[in-house]
Amino acid sequence: MVTPRVHPGPGAVPGAHGTSYSFPSAHSLAVTAVLFACLGALALAYRWWWPWILALVVSVYVASTRLNLGVDWFSDVTCGLLLGIAWGVVVAVVAYWVEWDDLKAWLPGASGRRLPARGAPRW
Repeated sequence: MVTPRVHPGPGAVPGAHGTSYSFPSAHSLAVTAVLFACLGALALAYRWWWPWILALVVSVYVASTRLNLGVDWFSDVTCGLLLGIAWGVVVAVVAYWVEWDDLKAWLPGASGRRLPARGAPRW
């Protein structure tokens, strides 16, 4: 038989625990997605590798603080990190490949002429 999880977790800081269950950890997911989207777009634009590492290090730090406070479980934080990384990378790649001319073509009254995306073949 599986024992139910006790909320807040054992060793939680008094007064710092959440009031409900959270799967995945919203803090981990949001911080990770924003960091990977912003720093990932910067990394893709300038062809740097270090913003990806910085985004991962800060995301893991935020996740570890959630664990240290005892307000989230390891599974919540891990799932939040994985979903945040996936979402942030998708946003960074889309932000890199879509240009303003592509977005303007979707507006009403646009000429309808769309320029190919950066790196796409021009035939």
